[in-house]
Amino acid sequence: MGARQMADLRKQKQDEEMNRKTQEALDFDHEEETSYEGRFMYVKAFVFTSFFVFCCYHLNVNMLYKLQKRHARNEGVLDEFLQHEEEQKKRGLIRRTLGKIGGGEDEGIDGGIKNTSLGGHWKLRTLDGRPFSSHDLAGRYYLIFFGSTLCPDVCPFTLRTLMRAIKILKNTSEGKQ
Repeated sequence: MGARQMADLRKQKQDEEMNRKTQEALDFDHEEETSYEGRFMYVKAFVFTSFFVFCCYHLNVNMLYKLQKRHARNEGVLDEFLQHEEEQKKRGLIRRTLGKIGGGEDEGIDGGIKNTSLGGHWKLRTLDGRPFSSHDLAGRYYLIFFGSTLCPDVCPFTLRTLMRAIKILKNTSEGKQ
């Protein structure tokens, strides 16, 4: 007998032994749950989902609390700024600075402009290139405002205030000269 025949006999004996063990084994009961994973799968899924939802809720609450604090801090600063702006509007920045404009308060800062010397002689050029100076406006009231293109929040408000002041001044006897 050769080595090959011996190997075939050994394999045949192993197959016979396996068939015998299979026939002697108890039949598997499909109704009986034998898998640990199968029995507790829903419990595990419920615990994991509950933990995940709790963590999301907790993180969300903390994040919302921090955002609300930051928002309140920003709102507080914004409220302070808006309150200051309202106070400035109520005081009348131009009236307070330049004194009486078309009726109202006689006093500006430290008594208004009646005791203050503003300006002096000046000379500019028009868009056509002609000279224009304070001597051309001698005997008249004038207000020169130098704005900037880099002030989108202050200059428009100031220009509106100046336009209102000019309209008020035009209706007075001094403005009709």
